[in-house]
Amino acid sequence: MTDRTARVVGEIDGKEAVGLLGINAATDGEAIAIKGETASEGGYGFYTPDNTHVGGRLEANELETQSIETARLGGTRYATQFESIQAALADLPEPVAEIDLLLACGVVALPGQSEGYREDLTVPQQRRGATLRGDGIGTIWLGTGEDHVIDIDSMHVTIRDLYLGYDGAAGEENDIIHIEPRGESQSQDHTISNIVFDANDARYAIYDDGIRNTFDHIYIRAAGEAGAYLSGAQGNIEITTDPHDPDQEWFETGIKFERGHRYHVEHHATLRSGTDQTAIAGSGNGNMIWVRADCSNDQHHTVVEWTGGNTNQFWVTAREAYRGVIASSSWNSAHIEQFNVTHPAEDARGVDIRGFNGWNLSGFIRLDAGGRCLNVDSSGRWNMWTGTLLNRGETNATAIRCAGDKNTFFGVFEGEIILDGDNNYIAGVLDGTLNDNGTGNDTSNLVIN
Repeated sequence: MTDRTARVVGEIDGKEAVGLLGINAATDGEAIAIKGETASEGGYGFYTPDNTHVGGRLEANELETQSIETARLGGTRYATQFESIQAALADLPEPVAEIDLLLACGVVALPGQSEGYREDLTVPQQRRGATLRGDGIGTIWLGTGEDHVIDIDSMHVTIRDLYLGYDGAAGEENDIIHIEPRGESQSQDHTISNIVFDANDARYAIYDDGIRNTFDHIYIRAAGEAGAYLSGAQGNIEITTDPHDPDQEWFETGIKFERGHRYHVEHHATLRSGTDQTAIAGSGNGNMIWVRADCSNDQHHTVVEWTGGNTNQFWVTAREAYRGVIASSSWNSAHIEQFNVTHPAEDARGVDIRGFNGWNLSGFIRLDAGGRCLNVDSSGRWNMWTGTLLNRGETNATAIRCAGDKNTFFGVFEGEIILDGDNNYIAGVLDGTLNDNGTGNDTSNLVIN
């Protein structure tokens, strides 16, 4: 703003001088020292192209800024304590970038302006390819160039209250929300909540290779390879998976781990359509996983298949699962409550330890159509079971079949116990038969009815 006509001009040349000074000596009331007004809607009551210093409180009914590259709170001249900064930030409104993201995803109504989820928010192909930057949030790509609907490589992103769909081509490595660091940056501390994913042919609804990301109240319908893929660290995730069409082929895995560490997972799975589906699968260390699976009784579904890593803890509740837990790793623990009342497969398993060691197992397993409640392969050692194993099938009704050595079993058992390994210990009550084919097995504290 140059070459303006001025009614009053204050001009002076001095390093410590003041060009225009207004002083109101009143000691109370809403006294004003300098006031400027304009009748123009696009005008300014006060304008300066230079720095502005406000030593007291700043009040504004509306704040509009351009893109902010740097924000500095406190400084070498005006020191500000950390607590004061935190208090000031807590009063700020929600970041504009979240609304930008919602608008970019085709949302007609902003949060708080509609009830429930909208079912027409699938991101159109032609809307992708844009880059959105939000002050203090980071960069979010919506583009086919990255092969994902929402691609996040920054920190502290919030995504919530959305119905996200995918209608792209099948067989591509496309994800709906893809979190992955690039270069030397990390992608961490994101909060993603209240999301319905209609994944269709997307590879994953959620891909997380970041750190400390939280997913809360997530509902996933049908995905190509898995509902969620977790390879990062220390995340919290709550997911419900369910096919929206009972006759449609569903994803093979509800949640797939690939060396994911220290996740806290709550997973509610419905396994109905298709065959050979798994609720939880993968490898990693130090995870805590709760999973509840409601399975179709005529399909070969597995609740947990863990192929590597240790110090993981599983809490499993399953109905009509073909396999409750497949243990292909060592030094983990699991509590299982499994009920297979009508499953027709005689080779069904409650727990299947496939040649690995040191599982600490407990719970209640009931099979009413044959199979094995607990199976230990020939190289399985130092595993322990505590609890109840009931097999009430008319044929092939095995409570325990153990081909490994040095395993321990405590509990109440119904059906047949087969010991093909050596130096195992079993104690408790058996309503059935004992078939000891090994050497050195201790069954002296097993009461057989």
